[in-house]
Amino acid sequence: MIRNTYKPGDWLYVCQRCGFTKYASEIRKEWTGLRVCSDCWEPRHPQEYVRGIRDDMTVPFANGPAYTFLSPGDVKPEDL
Repeated sequence: MIRNTYKPGDWLYVCQRCGFTKYASEIRKEWTGLRVCSDCWEPRHPQEYVRGIRDDMTVPFANGPAYTFLSPGDVKPEDL
């Protein structure tokens, strides 16, 4: 919306999001790099600053293997 009043030292600027003409004093730079009016300006979402914590999945101690697997040639018929 263009206002018909004169503001010394201020100029008109087109919002890069909505396309409305505003005074430059009402324009703010957003985190996306766009220069938008105060109506379109949105802060960055706080969830974007959260960093995950690496989870240590290793077990502190463990038993050895419980089963011993035999190959086909390990048992002979005379051993039975």
